[in-house]
Amino acid sequence: PEVIIYTFPFGSLPSSEALSAIRPRTAVVITDFDVHRRWLFAKPDHYFVPTSDVKEAMVRQGVPESRITVTGIPVKESFYDAAMIGSGSVKEIDEHVILLMANVCGTLHSLSKLIGKLLLLSGVRIQVICGRQEGWRRRLAESWEDDARVDVFGFTDQLHVLMSSACCVITKAGGVTLSETIQAGVPIFILNPFLGQEKENALYLQRKGAAVVAFTIHDLVLQIQAMISSEPIKQSMMNGLLAVRQKTSADHIVRHLFPEASPLRRGGI
Repeated sequence: PEVIIYTFPFGSLPSSEALSAIRPRTAVVITDFDVHRRWLFAKPDHYFVPTSDVKEAMVRQGVPESRITVTGIPVKESFYDAAMIGSGSVKEIDEHVILLMANVCGTLHSLSKLIGKLLLLSGVRIQVICGRQEGWRRRLAESWEDDARVDVFGFTDQLHVLMSSACCVITKAGGVTLSETIQAGVPIFILNPFLGQEKENALYLQRKGAAVVAFTIHDLVLQIQAMISSEPIKQSMMNGLLAVRQKTSADHIVRHLFPEASPLRRGGI
């Protein structure tokens, strides 16, 4: 290959003077909002990073500025479409859809408790995404089959569609999932993020006003209630999302690596 692009910190090809004549160009796409040393180990030819803050942190750690480009984290183009759908005509809202990623809770018991607490809020509907946890999906569907306010999904490739109608998303703090939600323009709520990179991602977005971090179910529900009942709070979170949003990240990266290539067509990769 001419170029190897890594989107994970482990395993990228180290630089080597001895191999410089034969090795392909290497690039790393950093998929976290806070850089850690594992991302910096390999010393690739170029880094593509999510924000200018990450770039500044890397420069302070000795990475030449010329080897860093701010592009955002690439996600499927459909998540950009979700933002356009969600920002359509203004209408009277009589139901607030809360999109809940099942993996925010470590146990099915905790997840059921969270759903029950959210349903105490006025005028809400809960859509739960269980992904490939089929056992959880089946048991949740059985538990809440008599409550029309709860929809349970397994794996879906229509997450962008669900996001387009949601008033907020409750999710883990993985960099790509957060970036998908940012591009879709949906307020983000994070419950008790794991120590390490997920916590750093969560706290970074909270500092930017793009997410709310809660460490208990009780506090999470109170924060969501505050957002639903206050247009200024919701607008502040939307402004925070816009501040960290980057457009056409994948196109930017490809054009940088292959400047001779013709402009990419929509959906052309």
